[in-house]
Amino acid sequence: MRSLLRILPLSLAALLALAAPARADDIALPRFQPAFAGDRMLGVQSPYAAGDFTFHGMLLVDYARNPYVLKTADGATASEVVGRQLFLHANATYSMWNRLAVNLDVPVALLQTGDADTSPTTADFGDIRLGARVRLYGGYEAPLQVGIGGFFWIPTGTGAYVTDSYVRGLPQLLLGGQLRDRWVWSFAVGPEIRDKRTTDDGVVMGTAITGGAGIAILLGEDRALQIGPELDISQVLLDASSQNRNIELSLQGRYRFLDDFEAGMGIGAGLSEGVGTPLFRVVAMVAYSPFLSERLRDSDGDGVLNDRDACPEVRGDRSVYAVENGCPSVYRKRANDADGDDVIDDQDACPRVYGIPQSDETRNGCPLDDAEEAALLEQYRDNRPDSKGDTDGDGLGDAVDACPEEKGVPSEVAAKNGCPEAVRVTEGEIVLLRELLFDAGRATLRPSSRQMLEEVAEVLLQHPEITKIEVQGHTDNRGTLPRNDALALQRAQAVRDLLVRRSIDPKRIVLKAFGPNAPVATNTTPEGRQRNRRATFVILERKPAPAPPSPSPSGVTPTP
Repeated sequence: MRSLLRILPLSLAALLALAAPARADDIALPRFQPAFAGDRMLGVQSPYAAGDFTFHGMLLVDYARNPYVLKTADGATASEVVGRQLFLHANATYSMWNRLAVNLDVPVALLQTGDADTSPTTADFGDIRLGARVRLYGGYEAPLQVGIGGFFWIPTGTGAYVTDSYVRGLPQLLLGGQLRDRWVWSFAVGPEIRDKRTTDDGVVMGTAITGGAGIAILLGEDRALQIGPELDISQVLLDASSQNRNIELSLQGRYRFLDDFEAGMGIGAGLSEGVGTPLFRVVAMVAYSPFLSERLRDSDGDGVLNDRDACPEVRGDRSVYAVENGCPSVYRKRANDADGDDVIDDQDACPRVYGIPQSDETRNGCPLDDAEEAALLEQYRDNRPDSKGDTDGDGLGDAVDACPEEKGVPSEVAAKNGCPEAVRVTEGEIVLLRELLFDAGRATLRPSSRQMLEEVAEVLLQHPEITKIEVQGHTDNRGTLPRNDALALQRAQAVRDLLVRRSIDPKRIVLKAFGPNAPVATNTTPEGRQRNRRATFVILERKPAPAPPSPSPSGVTPTP
């Protein structure tokens, strides 16, 4: 093994020594380099790895006009060494754990023209590019994300002006993020390490410092349209001059369609005279880039994915307890009640499943099965008081009960005495005093909302005259409109299913999905988006109240 390690460097040195000397046209001319498939910008890497074992693919065409021309002393064009260059890039990304991404880019020069003796005239294969990056900080929608990454080119090019004929490398520091739910930005900087060579007109090419930045606005209710500028700069460090400085500015746009596909285009101009800077450039692409579902996001950037984060909009810490995982200490529930059902773990027979207190130690803290729920409900109905002085049977006489028809709790405030803690019944609506909230991107209720739904079920049992209600599902504005409509319907269905389990006739319930179209708060803040992920209840049908008994005729005594 040691002999092999000694021989390998010597063999590589010998191969380099035998390699043909670099020609003047052994230059990888294109200055535009596609970002990873799935990134925010066309030519600037994002710091985020979008997906958990997720594939992204892209086909991109890059057309450059006059990327390499020779000029006279007065600035006129003397010769178009490369007048037109058209590349097709097949680009693939594989993202893992929302943290690591690897990339492969295969370029083919479909068209190259010029009027000089050394001008390329045929299609050629370019240098295959390998890439990798790792996210160090920040979630997918965080305002600041930090990562490191880089590219490595293998000299597979087969013609002039498509390859250096040597390996190249580009390590980069990557920054980016999402601002105010409408803006995305990316920034990348690093040295492109490449072999030194000199062009026919004496311009020195070699290692350069490179940088790129882009910012874009997301338009439309579903944020499907993205438009913004991108700036790319590079400067050769050895014998720096305007002839080896590249500056390009472009305007780019892209549109997401069918949820998981994107089409985009960029048009830009060269702002410098450096070799490789075109008069103008046109880039177009189509990509398969799966929508990053809320389940796989880490909105607050605390390292706990949303589907496991009890506080997905607030940065917190990991915890073995599900109800506090990803929450800061100020939000945390008791550490000895992992499922948040108010039965401490030492006494909870189902410590990881939300249940109810029960006298049976083997079932305490576990959910009731259907038979147990039916028996408990029947027992409750049999024991319900039916006194004219306490219509709802909550132990508070009608004279002092602010909600005499809904079973409630005592309160020192007269207007709340005897009312449910979170539910009121009006003429046309079952009003929740607090929003019925859901986990981000899911149809699961937040733990704090489950008790409210129990109260809704109790109110419906106490009001049989309410014969039909509409359960309305709502979402925030993140994600595409079709996904939000589907999620809103799933939330309404989840509410109906729980009410049916509490013995509410399913025929009394109809569903309606509003998606993001009826917000009650701003969607620009985490708190506002949380309020918009909710369900509401509208009374559609109500039986008329029974008519009071007719008064007895004057002087006639009712028969006992």
